[in-house]
Amino acid sequence: MERQITSKKSIAYVIVVVLDMIMLLLLFLGLTHFFPKIGDFDYATWWWFGSYWVATLMLPPLAYRRVAQMDLVMLRSSKTALLMGLLYFFFNRTIADMLFSWGMVLTFALLLLTLIVSRILGSWIVATLRRRGIDNCEVVFAGAGVNLGKLYEAMSDKRIGYHIHGYFENKESRNLGDKLPRLGDVKDTVDYLKKHKVDMLVCNIGTDRETEIMPIMEYCENNFIKYYTVPNVYNYLRRSMIMEFVGEMPVLAIRNEPLRRPWNRFRKRAFDIVCSGFGLLCLSIPFAVVAIVIKLKSPGPVLFKQKRGGQDGKEFICYKFRSMHVNDEADTKQATEDDPRKYPFGNWMRKHNVDELPQLINVFKGDMSLVGPRPHMHMHDEYYGNAIKGYSVRRWVKPGITGWAQVNGYRGETKEMWQMEERVVRDIWYLENWSFFLDIRIIFKTIFNTLRGEKEAY
Repeated sequence: MERQITSKKSIAYVIVVVLDMIMLLLLFLGLTHFFPKIGDFDYATWWWFGSYWVATLMLPPLAYRRVAQMDLVMLRSSKTALLMGLLYFFFNRTIADMLFSWGMVLTFALLLLTLIVSRILGSWIVATLRRRGIDNCEVVFAGAGVNLGKLYEAMSDKRIGYHIHGYFENKESRNLGDKLPRLGDVKDTVDYLKKHKVDMLVCNIGTDRETEIMPIMEYCENNFIKYYTVPNVYNYLRRSMIMEFVGEMPVLAIRNEPLRRPWNRFRKRAFDIVCSGFGLLCLSIPFAVVAIVIKLKSPGPVLFKQKRGGQDGKEFICYKFRSMHVNDEADTKQATEDDPRKYPFGNWMRKHNVDELPQLINVFKGDMSLVGPRPHMHMHDEYYGNAIKGYSVRRWVKPGITGWAQVNGYRGETKEMWQMEERVVRDIWYLENWSFFLDIRIIFKTIFNTLRGEKEAY
């Protein structure tokens, strides 16, 4: 998870950790009752909580942070549970008999569930306390540009616990005037900081006013007040940005791309290889049955092969079970609801996504991923690339068999431009918000939709 402002350990951190320990103690009492081999209570308790503290120090919980996405909280909790379990079982020599047993598997499963529940409950407790003014972060604004107006909107949610006193500027602000009180001119900022408890100051003053900024910055640095500056880019770039570094020089990237990180790419690729390989092995007999039916129902090849747009603009051959009669418009015309080119069994395959299953071969080869933006025909990439702003961004990652747009209803024929625009919005959201748990969620939702049958799948 990216660094966050004012993520210092506070009462919220204590609440999360204490709740963890209470729930882990209850779990441990239950385990020692049903699995005596887990160790002598007095001795094993030291290993149990020692393992927890080592895991927590290496993987601090995210539940106490002021802004914490729930899927990331659950992911961090899962990692902590895995590390804690490994430390406990492989370094506590007194329970060697339990290694690789069903008791060990059950312990890992319960440990995972316990920590996830604890962190979710901890997040709720912390948010409730912050709504009531406990664990607030005291904030002052210096400057009053449009950027601070937007920042105020983001920070005004009482669940995250920011208490904003007001702003300092040399004149009343249109952006903040109806939201916050003006506390004085910029030159009065330091005097105010001396008289009031302030944890954080956010500055949005132009760099041409260096003589006004420097005294404020220096006072904050010397008096344990976190100082942040908001860049003046929102006027023309109305979106969130990510700070990166080239050497020691900070630069702002306009998109967060989790899959640029090697560890994330490795996890996603490993998951793709294991699942696609297992899927191809298990589905070999159903594939053969489908192939025979296709041959009986419609003359021509079993597989439909077509060039599709892949990652970074590279094309690849995409495999599907042929769901239409052989025709000359396969590479130029989208399938429609009552398309005469389809035959009945092909229509059934499309409705239940069976025609997409050969793309497991593409996943195993590395052309595609299980989850990602759907690949389009070359002519559609060219057309929509010129017509829709940001269309090509969706091709920064590998295309997928299923995706965030598809499970949210944006699949099948795009009769009107707005339908493709909505698909692109969701594809880009997926690229910017990828997580391993998001992929799992999309896969399960796809399976549910497949079993139910989809109206738009034609």
